[in-house]
Amino acid sequence: MLKTTTAHVSASGQVISQPCVVKSVNLLAGADAATVKLYDGTIAAGRPLRAALGEAANLSDSIVFPDGVRFKTGVYAVVTGTAPSVIVGIESPQANS
Repeated sequence: MLKTTTAHVSASGQVISQPCVVKSVNLLAGADAATVKLYDGTIAAGRPLRAALGEAANLSDSIVFPDGVRFKTGVYAVVTGTAPSVIVGIESPQANS
């Protein structure tokens, strides 16, 4: 059974460490411009997969993937900016466990 959940991140790091499908990404910039890029794996290696958002201070942006984007190993987020908020919608067999 698949579970859908959200992960909240404000700095670079592992979002989930198992295969999953990303359904959405929301970025709320903090005091200055912010960006988020998602990578398949446990580090920021290779090319970011489909989710690269950027926004000016105190503005938000989001992207929804109706069919989802598959991540084979897990999701690693690279987040820039001062105090941004990132919400990643995740579908997996055991989301956030």
